[in-house]
Amino acid sequence: MTESGRDDKNRKRRREENKEKSKRNQEVFGMEEKILDLNKSVYELCTADPDIIVILKELGFKDIANPGMLATAGRFMTIPKGAAMKKIDLEQIKQEFSRHGYTVKEETK
Repeated sequence: MTESGRDDKNRKRRREENKEKSKRNQEVFGMEEKILDLNKSVYELCTADPDIIVILKELGFKDIANPGMLATAGRFMTIPKGAAMKKIDLEQIKQEFSRHGYTVKEETK
């Protein structure tokens, strides 16, 4: 198997593990409502709900799909900070998450 084939297989395995983890969390904690807390780090949000990675990637945060980037910069970066860096309108991000069924918890200054 080629190295890229193994990487794809590993990514797919991690994605499935994250989905299962998210599903277990929902069952255990009764988390039916999806909440996007703009005060939390991208890492916290994405590990709690892997679907957030997909939405952020669609919005232009392409690097977030890289596990190394999520594990490093994602630990201190919030969505509002990332939006400012990437020059992506925060209102557009909020609307997109609302469209996907999330309740957006506003950032506190």
